[in-house]
Amino acid sequence: MHRGERTSRGRQDAWKGLSAGLIGGVAGSLAMAALQGLASSIRGGGASAALDSVAGDVASSDRHPGGNLGLHRPSNVRAVRLLGRFAAGWTPDRRNEARAGRAFHFAFGAALGGAYGVLVEYAPWASTGLGLPFGVAQVLMADETTVPAMGLSGPPAEATASAHASSLLAHSGYGLVTELVRRSVRSRI
Repeated sequence: MHRGERTSRGRQDAWKGLSAGLIGGVAGSLAMAALQGLASSIRGGGASAALDSVAGDVASSDRHPGGNLGLHRPSNVRAVRLLGRFAAGWTPDRRNEARAGRAFHFAFGAALGGAYGVLVEYAPWASTGLGLPFGVAQVLMADETTVPAMGLSGPPAEATASAHASSLLAHSGYGLVTELVRRSVRSRI
């Protein structure tokens, strides 16, 4: 939250922060997907490869302990398969799993944006750096730690330097756009 934002609107409001953050998170997720598409094109992967890897895996690996979560699938698809199996006893079929993975990625991005919006309402310092630290934190907490620990990708040490750089770029874009949109929406509600 930039200076003067709270005083121009009055007091903190968790619901307004949540709303602004959700919208920001969706916009940030779209920006992240665009940056991943750009990175994929630069590496020669094309548009379909970008859509398949919209989660920004740092270290996809055949050696992950995901059982039949699916080798060679992006972590967002593996997450949908794991959650589906755990929560409802089903997994999406091969024809629909990429769409389900993209939906999961955008929902996750929106939810993180919502949480970020509420956080900024009560801890304005969290928006310091125009959301870039928020994006970098996603790389560290998700791609480098939680996703591999859950067996949804291989260890980060197995990833190439370009995979780490692409992930950092994409998540930084997510954080920046999430903050800019959150800030704009919040100043209007």
